[in-house]
Amino acid sequence: ELGDPDGSCEDFSRAVAEYPSSRAMPDALEGLAACESRRGRTAEASRLQNRLVKDYPDSPAGKRAREHAPSVQGAAP
Repeated sequence: ELGDPDGSCEDFSRAVAEYPSSRAMPDALEGLAACESRRGRTAEASRLQNRLVKDYPDSPAGKRAREHAPSVQGAAP
């Protein structure tokens, strides 16, 4: 939510947990990874980016994850 980064992070986390087959899952994973990165939880952010690239490689969010972190497993050279 605008002006409430922690609220947004909670929303992303809830969306990932409660709606695993949602078409919005790639965007939720991307948002949650950004939240974890802002919180200094780099290992968790990396895990989420890896999941995004592995599970949703053709989604816009998956492509952005590869572009921003080319070392992410499964990234194109």
